[in-house]
Order: sequence, then C-alpha cells, then structure tokens
Amino acid sequence: MSKIPGMKIATVAASPVFDGKLARLDDSKAKAVKGVRPVVRLDNAVAGRLAAGLDEQGMPIAWNHRVAGSSILARWAPPAFKNGLDSDAVEGAAGPYAFPNLLIDYVR
Repeated sequence: MSKIPGMKIATVAASPVFDGKLARLDDSKAKAVKGVRPVVRLDNAVAGRLAAGLDEQGMPIAWNHRVAGSSILARWAPPAFKNGLDSDAVEGAAGPYAFPNLLIDYVR
C-alpha cells in the first residue's frame, strides 16, 4: 500500500465472537510506540478500509472497500449467511455509484 503525505493508518482489533465485550484495555504499550495517536475503545463497531484509483481528472475509476465485523446473519439467520458473506454487512459499501472496477471484501 503506498502512502500519501499526511495519511493515517488505523488498526482495529475485533472480538472473534458475536457480541463479545472488551473486559479491559491496557493501551500503555501501544501509546509507547512513536507516532501512535490516541487509542480509542469502540464498542459494537464495524470497521472499513477504503481505497480508490483516480483518473487524470481525479475521478474514481476503481473502488476497494473492505468491511470487517461480526455477522448478525450468521448467528440469527444462518440460511441467509451464504459463502461466508453477510450481505447485510456490505450493503451500501459502494454507495449509490457505479464504479468501472469494484472490489468489496467482507472479513468476519
């Protein structure tokens, strides 16, 4: 992944089980690393990573959206959870746009 000046990178650690709760958070080691910004606790969060390719005019020609989060469908409506994909989790990942090149990933 190439870096753009001023670009920030976030790392999100998620519970491996649906509706898992963080019992405690010791962020002292993370804060000791040079360049680390504030460490925040996100309860019931879904994380997304976006990347786009732009043409000469700065318009998007490629869109990559990776969504990470627990699957409500896998737990509460297993027949709707097909091929490892929670369609509810990725609904709207491309927005209302039609990109010539589109990749949407779902990580559970």
